Amino acid sequence: ERLESFALSVTALNHFLKDPRTFLAMDLLETPQTKRSFLVYGNAVHEALRKWGHSVQQGTPLPCEGFLEAFRTYLREREILTERERERLQALGEEALPRYFATRLSGAQPIVHKVEGTFRTHLRDIPLKGKIDRIDLLHPTSARARVIDFKTGQIKTEREIRGGLPAGALGPRSLGEVGLAEAGDYFRQLVFYSVLLEQSRSILKPEAFVLDFVGEGSSAPTERVFDVTATDRREMEKLIEAVWAKVLALDFTPL
Repeated sequence: ERLESFALSVTALNHFLKDPRTFLAMDLLETPQTKRSFLVYGNAVHEALRKWGHSVQQGTPLPCEGFLEAFRTYLREREILTERERERLQALGEEALPRYFATRLSGAQPIVHKVEGTFRTHLRDIPLKGKIDRIDLLHPTSARARVIDFKTGQIKTEREIRGGLPAGALGPRSLGEVGLAEAGDYFRQLVFYSVLLEQSRSILKPEAFVLDFVGEGSSAPTERVFDVTATDRREMEKLIEAVWAKVLALDFTPL
């Protein structure tokens, strides 16, 4: 019955590749999980970025203090935290977010097309879903776009993001050769989004897929920009089909 309403997300796909039992528990059976503090922090940062994106769409961009207050409000009102933990996470954000705001959000405003846009579609008979943090247009009357996913935590190099994989090497065999079940999680995420947009018959023509690292501690905000090729998308489709076949067979063993 659960499969009747289930749609595959990139998070679920990555869970299956890392450990099919994790996929079964977290994604298919939706077993409650304890939310770790780094996830709480990431959610709070995403909430501030969501509010800023909507404010730009409405023509009244949030100033830095409003951006920070959205972050603080999330920690204060949306999560159950000890006072000590809330203060620790708030201190992290109050160090990182003003620097991020000054670097990314205080200059010329982007043409924000979608904020946390939700997409549902099918790859042949396989239901897919995903939420994209932000899509910016390169010109007000153009379909050319930048697809952006925001990241907190340690900034990764391009090689780390690809998991050591060259372009067009996303399939199960390539992953096995690398020897890391979770190799290329972030890059797979971008390619999954590309497939999602393509299968949604979107009018958008993404020219860049961006991982925007907010930066923490001494790390400045950093963008990693990728081109997703047709070969990458076809390899992703093969990977989705391989995982989905095992899910339908209730075969929760590694690929």
